Amino acid sequence: MKLAINQSVDCTVYAKQRWNSTGVQLEAGHTYSLEASGKWTDLTISSGPDGFTKWYMKWAEKRRRVKEANWFALIGTYGGDNPFIIGSGIQSLTAQVSVQLICFANDAEGFYWNNSGAVRLTVVRKS
Repeated sequence: MKLAINQSVDCTVYAKQRWNSTGVQLEAGHTYSLEASGKWTDLTISSGPDGFTKWYMKWAEKRRRVKEANWFALIGTYGGDNPFIIGSGIQSLTAQVSVQLICFANDAEGFYWNNSGAVRLTVVRKS
C-alpha cells in the first residue's frame, strides 16, 4: 500500500514472527513518521517498543539481530535489509529506497519461539 500525503495506516507487529510484513510501501525520498505503542513479552520480560536491557542477558548479545538496539526494540527494515531502530517512534524518516517496510522485535536468532504479544505501529506519510 502506497500512502498519500498525510494518510496513515496502523500495523500490528508480532513478537513471535521473525519478519512482519506491514503492507506499507515506502517511497524513496518521501518522509514518514512512525509511532509505536503496546507491550510484548520475551519469555517472562514484558516491554514496550523501546525494548529493555538486562545485565544477565549479556551472554546472548552476540546473537541479537541488531547489536546496537535494546532487546525487543522495534526494528524496521527496507524490505528486510538495512535495519533501523524505530522503538516508540521516529518523527521524520526519509525513505532510502522504494520498498516495503518490514519490522521485527529485536531478539536473538533462534529464540522467537518464546515470544508473545504485539505492538501497534502507526505510519504516516508526511511528504
